[in-house]
Amino acid sequence: MTPYICIILFFYLPLQCLKHIYMKQFCILFFFLLLSAQSFGQVNYNRFLEEGKTWIYNYHGLNDNVYNKSLTVAGDTLIGDKSYKKIVDVATSLCECAMREDEGKVYCSQNGNEFLVYDFSLNVGDTFKHQTVNATVVALTTVAVGGRSFRVLDVRDNENDFHPNWWIEGIGSMNYLTNSIRVPGDYYTFLQCQINDDILFSQENFLTLTVQRQTIENKAITPVYSFFDLQGRRLDSQPTRKGIYIQNGKKVVTR
Repeated sequence: MTPYICIILFFYLPLQCLKHIYMKQFCILFFFLLLSAQSFGQVNYNRFLEEGKTWIYNYHGLNDNVYNKSLTVAGDTLIGDKSYKKIVDVATSLCECAMREDEGKVYCSQNGNEFLVYDFSLNVGDTFKHQTVNATVVALTTVAVGGRSFRVLDVRDNENDFHPNWWIEGIGSMNYLTNSIRVPGDYYTFLQCQINDDILFSQENFLTLTVQRQTIENKAITPVYSFFDLQGRRLDSQPTRKGIYIQNGKKVVTR
């Protein structure tokens, strides 16, 4: 081996080692920068079902009957091959239903039937079916309460499209826990949602929401004044039997 080759190797090999080290460090740095960028671009999702989360409601009956009712998430249960959270009445300690959460969708299992209650992944113009009610998202925004940011959707019944029907991500609706769309008749009013003594969202927060309804292209929503019985169940057609019904939020009498 000539002296020239020795000199070349003396400088070349260390340079190759340094190049390998710096490239490895660069790759690691690039990887962490990529993760940071992804994390920064993501909006934290507020989980709906958290152990100990409690909802408090007022019940308003047609006969001016009013009382409070509290529901809380208490424990797990398995139905078929799916895991659910138990929703327990605080006053009676009885399990009222079971609910599960999957990628922004909240399902309820009650009396052997499962139905979709919320889909917090929806955007303006998207449609939603809650049991027999067809609805459309007409507005979307984000509000900050108590240092937390909540995604807010205005999801209105296509046939009774007069008043806002707020959904708050992680909280639910302004109605009962399992009723994401309000119907005429007996109903519950949301008072507050909390975990232990930490109030996450209150009725006052609902009252301050002023999301402006947004234009939905190519999706005309024409109100049809459906009839409901006194239990809030929508009828398939105009009633012919004698009795008292609800239409457009008012009592009507069929004679």
